[in-house]
Amino acid sequence: MTGPTADTHSPHPHLSWRSIPWMGGLFIVAIAALAAYDIYRNYHVAAADTARELDTQARVLAEQTARSLQAVDLVLRHVAEQRRQGPLAVQQQGDLHAYLKNQAVGVVQSEGLLLFDANGKLVASSERAELPDPPPDVSNDRPAQSITLAT
Repeated sequence: MTGPTADTHSPHPHLSWRSIPWMGGLFIVAIAALAAYDIYRNYHVAAADTARELDTQARVLAEQTARSLQAVDLVLRHVAEQRRQGPLAVQQQGDLHAYLKNQAVGVVQSEGLLLFDANGKLVASSERAELPDPPPDVSNDRPAQSITLAT
């Protein structure tokens, strides 16, 4: 088997040296396509994970806000009940300040507590034992607009 054709010993006689660059180019295109698909898929997975984490954070913040408002509401209801039952109604201004200051310690969500009478005059404050002269009056403040919910 001697002759001018040397390709007869090749395992794939139909493959030539010219086809090697084409196979390399096809391999590079396949890798690039896989990388593009991986980027696309990872983007959507990251977006879904971020949305899930944001939803979780929103739920946690909503729960913390609800608990904070419940704590403030509980303290305010307690102070109002003490005022209605009488123990706070007969106390002096210094004693009311000490009482409100003690109640405000557990309510870290607010800076202080103010006690107003039915006429809107400041009676006591947890911040200052001495009330300003004249004491603040909120009787002229307009009430907030009422919101009617349609059902």
